[in-house]
Amino acid sequence: MTLVRIPFLPETPPLPARAAALVEAAAPRIEAFEFGDERVPAFVASNALVAHDVLSRLHGEVGGSSFCEWGSGYGTVTGIASLIGWEATGIEIEPRLVRESRALIEAHDIEARIVEGSYYAPGIHRDDPDPEALVATLGFAPWDFDLVYAYPWPAEVEMLVGQFERFAPPGRWLVISHGGVDLQAYRQEP
Repeated sequence: MTLVRIPFLPETPPLPARAAALVEAAAPRIEAFEFGDERVPAFVASNALVAHDVLSRLHGEVGGSSFCEWGSGYGTVTGIASLIGWEATGIEIEPRLVRESRALIEAHDIEARIVEGSYYAPGIHRDDPDPEALVATLGFAPWDFDLVYAYPWPAEVEMLVGQFERFAPPGRWLVISHGGVDLQAYRQEP
């Protein structure tokens, strides 16, 4: 797998109107989730402006238009991807976030799907993954998209990259947000 540098451009224009409306509607929900009684520890939403920038620049460059966000949270990045023109899917394990993101996507008339479940193959934590079990559970292979986007917890980066490298077909892209404007992009060798 090849690491591809994709620097964030700070002079990026503001979000287009529909993307800005989506982000604005999501903001209070995200804040309530991050700081409320039912919060998930260490939950942090992706930077929408950075995500929009990189997904806009890569759209049409990666050799396809299918997109999957691993750990889609409130669905803002998945929604933004759809608005750019990606065929967007998000995978989220937290049921409350799945309900909230589906409602948000629907309220903004965005064509994207949010699937409840894990994007990790069972056994990946023991280095004995069962990809067929994950495909059977989700109904699709989460690494079989032209571009996968993730904002993993720091301790998960190596495992996430390893799963992608092990199972993604040649030519597929993985973009990892590390917070703020720090991104890494990988391309599976053809």
